[in-house]
Amino acid sequence: MIAYLKGKIIRMDEKYVVLSVNNVGYKIFCMTNNPKLISLQASEEEVEFLIHTVVREDALELFGFTDETTLKLFEKLINISGIGPRSALGIVNVGTVDSLTEAINKGDIGYLTAVGGIGKKTAEKIILELRGQISDLSFSNTDNEVVAALKAMGYNEREAQASAKNAVGATTQEKIKSALKQAGK
Repeated sequence: MIAYLKGKIIRMDEKYVVLSVNNVGYKIFCMTNNPKLISLQASEEEVEFLIHTVVREDALELFGFTDETTLKLFEKLINISGIGPRSALGIVNVGTVDSLTEAINKGDIGYLTAVGGIGKKTAEKIILELRGQISDLSFSNTDNEVVAALKAMGYNEREAQASAKNAVGATTQEKIKSALKQAGK
């Protein structure tokens, strides 16, 4: 299975990009409204995708994400009966992981029905199956960096996440200092 690709975007469409990796073009379905992708295409720099590969009898499709949090949310969504990879991509494309997590945990059906093809019953099913199970995904990249730093200092995963969640500061360094003060080390 393909899990990671790095290359240059040679074509960007409404729903996918074509990524050139060693002179082979891979069609990757992704969130093309991602500002990071748009800026990378314009600068012709290489972009990294975390890939979820879908193999069916009649197709092999690649779904790409620029961060692990969005990939994890996508994978949780496609594990729900009746939610396919394209619907899941549409759902994660509606807003940020934090706003989607908040909508699901609050039971906001309207947020989910804004996605084409997601009706009221499907939105209710998503909320029922994911409510309370995705709060760990709402960590920002900074929070993930704080967790990684705390784990490198000897904290276990649970302690690191609890400290990072309550840490305050504008920068990663400030949040790490705050998390260390809270943990008493």
